[in-house]
Amino acid sequence: MSTIVIHPQSAEQENLFEQLARVLNVPFEKSKESPYDPEFVKKIEQGREDVKNGLGIKVTLEELDNLAGKKQNLSEKYAGKLPSDVADELQKFVSDSRNEWDRNHI
Repeated sequence: MSTIVIHPQSAEQENLFEQLARVLNVPFEKSKESPYDPEFVKKIEQGREDVKNGLGIKVTLEELDNLAGKKQNLSEKYAGKLPSDVADELQKFVSDSRNEWDRNHI
């Protein structure tokens, strides 16, 4: 058999999964431990606090590439490769995915 790891987003969900496991006689374990290194979490939380206090800036991936020494402009490189409606749909998907990631992680 395989192991299923469930990450409830609320106490209500946690309680529901526990009840379900009990009703189905499925053994389960609860862990309060975070899968992340506490020092890493501390740095992320400090970074978020810094941004809230106006001490940070947002940069694009292209800007990061330029800082790393890559001077190629990806927008120019890939311009016209996709029809604009497909590109717009893809851009919306990427933005929605990033927003979901931000909401659901640390």
